[in-house]
Amino acid sequence: MRVLIFNWRDIKHSWAGGGEIYVFEQAKRWVKNGHKVTVFCSNDPYLELKEKEEYKGIKIVRRGNRFTVYFWAPIYYFKYFR
Repeated sequence: MRVLIFNWRDIKHSWAGGGEIYVFEQAKRWVKNGHKVTVFCSNDPYLELKEKEEYKGIKIVRRGNRFTVYFWAPIYYFKYFR
């Protein structure tokens, strides 16, 4: 099964907290059970993170900032995930 998670930040974001840790722990369990997991989130303005990367089997897609991520989320879903 393919799983798409929309979250404001990812585990590598400089403001990451408990919510991001929980999301990534759950995503790691899904990957372990054979599912393909993608996390869609904003990019960190203070760190130079890649727009696309894989972290512990989880595909991370970063678009926009904390405001524009909400614009990019439906575009990504309809273009790549459906």
